[in-house]
Amino acid sequence: MSDSGQARSRIPRQRADALTDGLFAIVMTILVLDLHLPAHERYRNAKDLLGAIDGLEPQLIAYAISFFVVASFWTAHVSLRSKAEFLPSSHVRWWMLYLFMMTLLPVATGIVGHFSHYAPAVWLYAGVMLIASFTAWRMAATYPERETAEDTETGFVKLAMVGLAAVVSCGISLVSSEYAMLAYILIAFTPFAMRLVRHRQARTSPG
Repeated sequence: MSDSGQARSRIPRQRADALTDGLFAIVMTILVLDLHLPAHERYRNAKDLLGAIDGLEPQLIAYAISFFVVASFWTAHVSLRSKAEFLPSSHVRWWMLYLFMMTLLPVATGIVGHFSHYAPAVWLYAGVMLIASFTAWRMAATYPERETAEDTETGFVKLAMVGLAAVVSCGISLVSSEYAMLAYILIAFTPFAMRLVRHRQARTSPG
């Protein structure tokens, strides 16, 4: 096949980036739509209303976690830089699966927000996180003509922290499902982990 034929059989990188950015924007918006008070509930006074708002705490926690997890996935993705104009099919397959997992995140967030006191809800959310992290890793590994290995490794650290938090949450759920989602606080330590990686890179780099 000629070079022009191969180019037509692949996806332009700019179009893929545009779709990815648009999907992430939609997912981040959909996440907040589950935060609402019952439409037909009647509140007799301010105390009733405050009680209802307080009842949104599990959904608020799930929303906050998911928002920053999605942000971590997105920043990991944009940290990849390539000189290639087209994406090969080996990358596109993982990219599409990655986007599919992102669309499942609002569903998992809604379930764990309403049923975080049940371990299966925590496991479902963690499963989505783990599969999304794996597909993101495979997508990054198949990214063509990466400009620097350092940016790629930085993205891997972000994905690893999400995966670690998911595993820890499953472990906590075996003891107390109510506190399992707090494991995702580990993601806040991602900058510290990235500094450790950069320090190691600086020590091992020649010269």
